[in-house]
Amino acid sequence: PPDLLSEVWEAVRDMAGKAWALTAAPRSAALVSEDLATVAPVEAETVTPLLDATSLAAALMTRSPLRIFGPGGLSGVKGLKAAQLEDVAAADLYAVRDMCWDVLITFQPLHDVAAHELLAPPSAFPWSALIVEAALMQMLALPEPPVHESHHLTVLLDLCDLDESVGAAIGLCATILSNHLLELDVDVAERLAAWLAMHISNFSFAWIWERWAKVADLPRNHPRHRFVRLALAKTFTLGFHDRVRATVPDSLEDLIPPPPRATSMYFPSGGDDDEGGDD
Repeated sequence: PPDLLSEVWEAVRDMAGKAWALTAAPRSAALVSEDLATVAPVEAETVTPLLDATSLAAALMTRSPLRIFGPGGLSGVKGLKAAQLEDVAAADLYAVRDMCWDVLITFQPLHDVAAHELLAPPSAFPWSALIVEAALMQMLALPEPPVHESHHLTVLLDLCDLDESVGAAIGLCATILSNHLLELDVDVAERLAAWLAMHISNFSFAWIWERWAKVADLPRNHPRHRFVRLALAKTFTLGFHDRVRATVPDSLEDLIPPPPRATSMYFPSGGDDDEGGDD
């Protein structure tokens, strides 16, 4: 975004007044710094990266302009409080976000390893919201993400199994994004709806649809109405209609796609041949 440089500069000036210390970002090396000083050097084995040097450098340079939390983010003060990040400095948010992006790229397609690495560093503030933000923002990067969207999907699923707070963070981030659809590219909104359908299909189609109940009162061509309608349509393709319908509140009934019907060249209506047919 045009104001990114000024935002980063303000974060740097803030750090200058705090002895250049990142207070909230994890500093794993500090935990073992004394031990490292006394350890004898060893010959390490050669590690072959999953990506070649050129591809890895290009991927690490890919950054999404979208942000949910912090300066220039969509959430505002209310979202920061909901994520318990209101007292975290902007420099810490930038540092943690970049670390998450690097982990997601470096360990693809090893989604289980990436999930453990994201949760491994110690932190002085709630970690889940920024992990989810980093994964979603990288997944929604334009014109395309640096790694396939399926990697972000599986990493977030693994994180939900490892830390129960991740589920709440996903709900918060998805709600904030759905409230700011007018600020998102159409392609980003469609990709977000596709990811949401795949995500909730892995949890027996349970989702906080009631938070979006008021969307039914909006015009059909409103971005939020279209987004929820698209998310529901994609969700219903991933399970039996009756099963998915049982998880959606009646307030969204008008947005639910009709049950599928069988079609045939002999019975175009999909029904029984009550009137008979020509031989």
